[in-house]
Amino acid sequence: QLFEEPPTCERCPVGGCDRDEETGECKWYPPPIDGGGAYHCQVDDCDLVPVGHESMSGCWHYQEKNFYSVVDISFPCRKDSDKADDRTSSAAHEKQTEATPSPS
Repeated sequence: QLFEEPPTCERCPVGGCDRDEETGECKWYPPPIDGGGAYHCQVDDCDLVPVGHESMSGCWHYQEKNFYSVVDISFPCRKDSDKADDRTSSAAHEKQTEATPSPS
């Protein structure tokens, strides 16, 4: 088989995690490789890194690529459908708010 389905668990809420070559799962970097241990998440731009979450680091760079770390080994898997639903519901809410006349 030429194309394999990607593993179902993506630990990075934005971007994509480094994958274990054998299992295909998000790779956990234990200490001392990464301070207290972390998943490494690659993003196209540091502006995409989630902020204000205690389980995530700020943006850092390695081999001219942008990353952030998720430091909770049990961080829940991302559901792509939830991410799409968030965008859709937010856009729908904005459109509905604009179209709703104000009470007089």
